[in-house]
Amino acid sequence: MSMIAFISLSMLALARSGDSHLAQNLVPNPHFAIGDSVPDGWTSIYTAKGKLVAGRDTKIFVHPPASLSLTGTTDDADGNVSAELPDVSGKTLTIDGSVRCGGGVTAAQIALFLQDESYKQLEYRPLVDRFGFKDGVWTQFHVTAEVPANAKHARLILLEGGKGTVWLGEISVTDAGAETKRATATLTPPTVPPTVRTAQSPRLTSIGAIAPDVLDILIQDGRTTPSSMTVYAPKPGDERLPKGHQQILKRNGQEIGWLIGARHDHLVSYEQLVGDPLQPEYAGYLGTYRVSSPDDLDYQGGKQATALFRKSKPNDWEIPRQRFAWEHRIYLKLPSPLKEGKTYTVDFGKLNVQPGTSTFVFRPAAQASEAIHVSQVGYRPDDPFKRAYLSCWRGTGGGQEYDRPMTFRIVDASTGATALSGPVRLGKSASEPEHMVREENFVRADVYWMDFTRLTKPGTYRVVVDGVGCSYPFPIAADVWDQAFKVQMRGLVNERAGIALKPPYADFVRPPDEMPNEGQQITESTSSVLNGQEAWTALVKGDTGQPVKGAYGGYHDAGDWNPRRATHLKVTMAHLEMLDIFPDHFAKMRLGLPDSSNLPDVLQEALWEIDLFRRLQKPDGGVPFGLETDGDPEDGDVSWLTTMHLYEFAPDCYSSWTYASAAARAARIMSRYDAAKSRGYAASAVKAMEWGEAHMAEERPKLTWEMTDARNLAAVEIYWLTHDPKWHEVFLQDTLLKTSRPYLFQYGKAVQRDAAFVYARLPQGLGEATYKQNAVDGLEIMAKKCLEYATGNAFNLTNCDKGRPLGFAFYTEADATDLCRAHFFTHKSEYLAGIVTACQFATGANPSNLVYTTGLGANPIQHPLLLDSRRTGQPAPKGLTVFGPIDYVQFHDDGTIWPMKFFLNQQCIPPSNQWPIPEAYFDIYLYPIINEFTVDTWAGNLYAWGYLAARK
Repeated sequence: MSMIAFISLSMLALARSGDSHLAQNLVPNPHFAIGDSVPDGWTSIYTAKGKLVAGRDTKIFVHPPASLSLTGTTDDADGNVSAELPDVSGKTLTIDGSVRCGGGVTAAQIALFLQDESYKQLEYRPLVDRFGFKDGVWTQFHVTAEVPANAKHARLILLEGGKGTVWLGEISVTDAGAETKRATATLTPPTVPPTVRTAQSPRLTSIGAIAPDVLDILIQDGRTTPSSMTVYAPKPGDERLPKGHQQILKRNGQEIGWLIGARHDHLVSYEQLVGDPLQPEYAGYLGTYRVSSPDDLDYQGGKQATALFRKSKPNDWEIPRQRFAWEHRIYLKLPSPLKEGKTYTVDFGKLNVQPGTSTFVFRPAAQASEAIHVSQVGYRPDDPFKRAYLSCWRGTGGGQEYDRPMTFRIVDASTGATALSGPVRLGKSASEPEHMVREENFVRADVYWMDFTRLTKPGTYRVVVDGVGCSYPFPIAADVWDQAFKVQMRGLVNERAGIALKPPYADFVRPPDEMPNEGQQITESTSSVLNGQEAWTALVKGDTGQPVKGAYGGYHDAGDWNPRRATHLKVTMAHLEMLDIFPDHFAKMRLGLPDSSNLPDVLQEALWEIDLFRRLQKPDGGVPFGLETDGDPEDGDVSWLTTMHLYEFAPDCYSSWTYASAAARAARIMSRYDAAKSRGYAASAVKAMEWGEAHMAEERPKLTWEMTDARNLAAVEIYWLTHDPKWHEVFLQDTLLKTSRPYLFQYGKAVQRDAAFVYARLPQGLGEATYKQNAVDGLEIMAKKCLEYATGNAFNLTNCDKGRPLGFAFYTEADATDLCRAHFFTHKSEYLAGIVTACQFATGANPSNLVYTTGLGANPIQHPLLLDSRRTGQPAPKGLTVFGPIDYVQFHDDGTIWPMKFFLNQQCIPPSNQWPIPEAYFDIYLYPIINEFTVDTWAGNLYAWGYLAARK
C-alpha cells in the first residue's frame, strides 16, 4: 500500500482544528466504534476502591457496533471511566445519550468534572444519576450544562458503584450555541431566520422514491473547483513560504498555491469550495416540506410528511482548506402511497434549495431509485446468473421495510416494454447475521433478491419495482465483459511511468516522468526489500551514489508515484494468463496502445511492466524489488517535476523469483509470436531464478512464507519454459500438491493457488499425473469455499477465506480467480455462475449504486486519489479501481481512518462510524484507504472479467 495512506503530523493538526461551518460532537469516539478491549478516548479509568473493569461491549448496545461498559467485580467497587472534552470553556453544552444498568449496581451517574488552567478542581457536577435508571432497560437522557469561563479542562464521567455493570450506549455533547447538523427531525419551527435562496444555494439533484410511500430527495451542497498548474508568473508583493522541497505562494495576504519543481517555477493553485451550505435547521424540520397534487385526491391542498429521515455524506473535499461538498438525502414518509401517472409538487418552504419547488409525474419505470441495485457492466446473454437487489438504509431512519409480496420487471430502457417479470424474495433480513469476517449484519437493512437469469435477449434494460422506481441502465450483450476488461487495462496505461501520456491511448495528459531530470536523481542502494518494503531510512543510508540506467517504465504504484515494485507483476501475471488460456480471443484484442509491435496488445502491456525489471536486472541475474523515493510526495507535487531522490533496492531472492515467474510466462507465450525475442526473455528468467537459488541460503533467515510461495511459482513456470527436471525438483520441495485434496489457501503458511493452476496445465510429459489431479482437486475446494461464502452474505460477495478483512479491495476486486480455474477444468455451471456473482458488487450492485472503477458503467466513482490529475485540474482517467469501503471497526488507527475520525464522524448524518460498512464509501479523493488503489489489486478484475469475456 502506498505510504500516502499514513497521515502526516501537519494533516492531523489540520484535522483536529477543522475548518467547517458545522458544529461538532465534542466527545471522542461517541459511538464507541473505535477501540479494542476499551473504546479509544475512554481509557482514563479511576478506581476509588474495589475492582472495576471498563470495556467495549459489542453485544449490548443501543446502536451498533458497541457500547461503553463499566463493571464492578466486587461488592465495594467504586470508580469511573472518563473522556476529555476539548475547548468547552464558557460554553453551554447539550448532552444526549442512553444508559443502562444491570446486576447489583448501587450507584450510577453521568457527570462533568471541571478544572482550571492549573488542573485544580473547580466542580464535580452530576448530570444524571441512578434514580432514573432501570435495570436491563436503556434510558435516554437530555441535559444542558453551562461551563464557567475559568474551566479550562473538562471530562465527561461515567460512574459505577457496587457489583454490576453500567453501559453508556451513545453520547453526544455539542455546543448549544453553535450551528449543528443533528440527525433527528424536529417538529418545532426553527427560530433562526432562513438563508436567502440564491444562485449559490444547494441544488435539487433528483426526486424519486425508495418505497411507495417514501420520497427520496437528493440535494447537492457545494462543489469544488479543481487545482490548475501553470508556469509561475511573479507579481509584486508575492511572498514565498518554504515548506519541505516546495514553497507556498502568498499573494495579497492569502496563500494561493504551491510553487513546485527544481526552480519552483510552476504554480499549483489551491482548490476552491463554492456554493452556500444547506441550512440545517430547515433541512431537518418536518414542516419545511409539503407535497401536493392536482390529480391525486390524497394530496389535494397539500400534505405534510409523517416522518423525516436523513443521511448526508461528502462527495468531494477541498484541498488544502479541509472543507467538503455534500450529498444530502431527505427521506419523507408520506401519509399515502404515490400513484403511478399522477403529478406531484414538492414545496421546500424556506429551505435554501434551488428551485424552491419541484413538480414531477410519478413513473417508476423511468425514475431511478436508490433502493434498486444491479450491475451496470451488464451480462452476456448466456451468463448463468443475473440478479438485482432491493434495499435501502435510510440513515437516521434505519433500514427500509417492504410490504410483501412484491414483483419486479425488467423493461427495455428505451421503449419501457416489459421483457420479463418475477417475484421479489427476501435474501437476507436486517436481523439476520452475515457470515463474513464477523457474524454481523453489515448492511443494516433487509436485502431482497430479484433473479432474471432467463433473460437472454440483447438490449439495454432497467430493473423496475412498481411503486418504487428503477435501476440504472445495464446492457445484455456479447461484449460486455470485453469492454470491462479493456477499461481496466486502460487503467494500467494511465499508470505507466516513463512515457508521455495523452489521448487517444490515455485519458489525461502528462509529460514523461520517473526518469533522471534536472531535479531528480536515481541511484542504487545496498538495502534490499528484505529490510522492509518502505524502509526509507535504510534505503538512504545504503545509497551508493551510483546512477541507475534504464529506471523508466513499469507502473506508478497508486495515486502517487514513489514506488514501482515487483509486486505489481501480480496484475501482469493475471492478464498474461488470460492470453495463455484463451489465445484466440486475446491475441486479436486491440487496446489502442502507444506501442507498435507484432505482438498481441495484451502481451505488449505485460512487457511494459516486465521490461522495467529486465532493465534493472544485474549482470549476475539478481533483480531488485524496484524503486522508491525517500518519502511520500509533498503537497502540490506532480510526478514529472518532483525533486525527491529515487533509490533502487538491492537485488534479493524474493524479487528475483517474482520476476522469473513473469518473464518465464511471457517468454513461453511470446514463442508463439516471436521466437527470437522469446529466447531473450527466457534467458533473463532463468538467470534470475538461478540467482535466487544461489543466494537463498544467505537470505533464508529473512524469507517469509510468501517468498517461499514465490519461489514455488517461479520453479513451475521455469520448469514449463525449459523442461529441465531440476526445476521440478525445486518445485516439489515446498509444494502442497504432494497431499491428496490439498487446501491451497493456508494464510500464514502457504497460498499456492497460482502454482497449482500452472502445474495442472503442464503439457503431457511434464509433471506427475497424481500431483496434477491434486491441483485440480485443490482448486475445486477453493471454488466451493467461494460459493459457500456467497450464500452467507446479502450481496453474494465471494471469497475463499472467511477470515479476510473487509477492505483493501475486498469490495472492489472480484474474488473469482479460484472459480475461473475450477470452471476451466470442470466446466461446471455453478462455478461459472459464481464468477458472475463475484463481479456484481464492484460493478454497481451495491447499496451506493456505485461502480468502483472510473469510466465504467452509468455511475462510476469520480474522485479517486490520483495526484497528477487532481493537481492539474484534469478529471480522473478511466480504469482506476479503488480500494473501496473498509471495516472501520477492525481498522481504526489514525493512519487508516483519519478522515473518519477527525472529520466525518462529526459532520456526516448519521456520524460516519454509524454507516453500514458496505455503504461507507466517501468519494472525496483524500481518504487514501478507500479512495486510493495499487495496480496489483486489479488482478482479480482482469482475471474474472477476462475469463467471462473469453470463455466458450
